[in-house]
Amino acid sequence: MSFEIWSILLAIGLITSVFLQAPWIGIICVSIFIILLFAKINSKNNIDGIKYIRKFRYNRGFPGECLEGEVFITNHKFLPVSKLTLMDTWPEFIAPTDSANIYPSHIDKHLYWVNSSAILPSETIRRSITISLKSRGIFRIGPVEFSSYDVFGINPISQTQETYDYITVYPEIIALESLGLNTEDPFGLINSKNRIFEDPMQFIGIREYHPEDNLRKVHWNATARTGQLQVKIHQPVSENVVMICMDVSTTQHLWHGINSEQLEHLIRISASVSYYLFQQNFSVGFFSNGCQSYSDQPTRIFPSRSREQIPAILKAHAGLTQFTTTKFAYYLLEKAVSFPYGATLIAITANLSQELIKVFDQLKKYHFNSIIIYTGSDAPNDNFAFKLIHLPLTTEVQE
Repeated sequence: MSFEIWSILLAIGLITSVFLQAPWIGIICVSIFIILLFAKINSKNNIDGIKYIRKFRYNRGFPGECLEGEVFITNHKFLPVSKLTLMDTWPEFIAPTDSANIYPSHIDKHLYWVNSSAILPSETIRRSITISLKSRGIFRIGPVEFSSYDVFGINPISQTQETYDYITVYPEIIALESLGLNTEDPFGLINSKNRIFEDPMQFIGIREYHPEDNLRKVHWNATARTGQLQVKIHQPVSENVVMICMDVSTTQHLWHGINSEQLEHLIRISASVSYYLFQQNFSVGFFSNGCQSYSDQPTRIFPSRSREQIPAILKAHAGLTQFTTTKFAYYLLEKAVSFPYGATLIAITANLSQELIKVFDQLKKYHFNSIIIYTGSDAPNDNFAFKLIHLPLTTEVQE
């Protein structure tokens, strides 16, 4: 029964003790009321001192992998909690493998991970968990709901702790030969890897002489020391930049709906191409008209060759959603002014629209080496001023 009902019954008992002139009944009623009042006051603060923390050694991975983690439940109060039940909200795509503690949730595509235990004052309970990564995405874990009783087990109490953690599941990386592409030079960029200009004022090292080297570049002092011809290495003025631009629209018009399989196909190809080019020492950037998870802004990562670049690009692919605020052709034309001059532009799309073809024709004035990877089912024409690679969704990936 609730505290209010108990209060009414005890008040009736107290009035009855006055009419019956039975003081012992009144003493019992007052004593019970004091106990209930203490329990009521205590119930408001009984689980305020409970802290719930998740810790993972790694918070990212690829589909099919498993991540190990731990959960820490700490009681910072000086009173014990006789029974504490925790309901932690997990997305079903990364739910813990402990099926005995997994229960359905009222939230779509989410599950509850439930644990119950008693906890002493200043005690910390540790639970080990293993999660299986099933699908690409950036997933938010939480919140966690506590439920318990007061110290006398009379009043039920509950509290929600806004504790969130994020797990990133990268898209699957596909070998380019599995898509039927020529692995030696799938995009015709090998010749562009030659340095165009070098700054003679920025000396960065020496190397052995090659027959094609100019004799003006010979480092005579180093040659005298080593006994072999050595040439100077200067800082290149320009670098090899590739901009990957992906269209998240899977149909010609928004009201036609969304093809989830086509979207995942686009993301896998884009991530695989980005990874391949980065391994080939290209400076890779990534733009998309798709918004990121938990954001309303399109995706923008400017080109770089730093070691943090490819994890950032893969994370951007992991968080891509089908939501967009503009057509890909207009978005590409707007953002192209920020691309480095002379960069190679690779557009990945399932819709080869006339607007996109016109935009590629306009981008010639920026001296872009333009390539389109088209994933639609219709066979495109060959009469284009740019290179076009057709990788439809029906393409079977060879293991």
